[in-house]
Amino acid sequence: MSHLNSHLKKIKLHFSKEKKLNQSVEDEMIAKNASRLVVLIPAIGVVNLAHIFYFIINFTPTTLLEEKWVTGIVFIHAVSAVIALILTLTFIHINKKKATYLHLKIIENFVALFILILGISLVSVDQYVTTNITPFLVVCTVLGLFIIKRPLAAILQYAVALISFFVLMTIFQTEPAILATNQLNGITFVAIGLCISLLSWHSGRSAILQQRKITEQHHKLEEIAYYDHLTGLINRWKWLQYVDVELEKNYFPGKESCILLLDIDFFKQVNDQYGHPIGDQVLKQLAQILKNEVGSQGDTARWGGEEFIILLPGVSLSKSIAIGEQIRQRIAQTPFNIENHQIHITVSLGATLLEHDSDFMDAYKRADQALYIAKNNGRNRLEYIVDPA
Repeated sequence: MSHLNSHLKKIKLHFSKEKKLNQSVEDEMIAKNASRLVVLIPAIGVVNLAHIFYFIINFTPTTLLEEKWVTGIVFIHAVSAVIALILTLTFIHINKKKATYLHLKIIENFVALFILILGISLVSVDQYVTTNITPFLVVCTVLGLFIIKRPLAAILQYAVALISFFVLMTIFQTEPAILATNQLNGITFVAIGLCISLLSWHSGRSAILQQRKITEQHHKLEEIAYYDHLTGLINRWKWLQYVDVELEKNYFPGKESCILLLDIDFFKQVNDQYGHPIGDQVLKQLAQILKNEVGSQGDTARWGGEEFIILLPGVSLSKSIAIGEQIRQRIAQTPFNIENHQIHITVSLGATLLEHDSDFMDAYKRADQALYIAKNNGRNRLEYIVDPA
């Protein structure tokens, strides 16, 4: 009994995961459907107008049934053309305002209903003069190709289509043999449309999930290439790639930008006394302090070993020195509680201006010189150099 319950729990968990996954896929699918409908709806409007002009200009009814047929066809296409225009304008409006998921889903369902009513109405009126039900085949195919739904929703949609078709055929087609043939063909068309819809869902779902895997792998590769695995900060190579971009983004005439170079004092003693694993934890906690202290004012990278670098774009030298001092004091006052040890460390910093039209490495050399001065002057301090000379 317990084995059966365990098995049922696994099945329930599997379906729960699939439900959540399908919901997330549906969110993306609705956006894809919207991009298709933006093309489909105007096309329907053009086809409607073409039919209206054809029947008005090129066809003259000769019997009462033909007159009913032409009047019905023209009326249906006229109403459809107006609805297509309204839907097109709606899409234009919501695209400007960045439509929400709910808006897109409502419009998607309305368009599906609109296409279904259009096709079945045309088939029904056609029964005045012909047994043809091709418009219903077109409707079933278009719904499967352009409005891709989750399997259960698709089954419900085609069930509604089939029931509506059967009812209207019963009203407009009085010949038993023709009625039976049309209804059987209607079942076939619905089966074809449902198969197209299910295949489209499966194909679209696979494509979305595959793209997610590719994106996830890309992010993982990016993390390996550009991020320090221990601290989570960007590494030296990533820093050198993006520093010019950040400076350009934050360039304002008359504003300064600065860099702070930070090094842990006597970090080798920490590793020697407590071991490298604890030393790694110190680096990790220190990186978190830097993130918190710098915040949105700048960006921090692990430059190498126990050395870190901070970019403060658009921040003056005086304010950068104040930020550096705040960082220095915070680290000096913070005990690093790791396992059963309480470790206290200090840091030395070098600061310098980073001109927008100069080479970054020139500024780095000045910051490194300032850091060297800070260490020679007793450590646990910040020094700065402004003049390249």
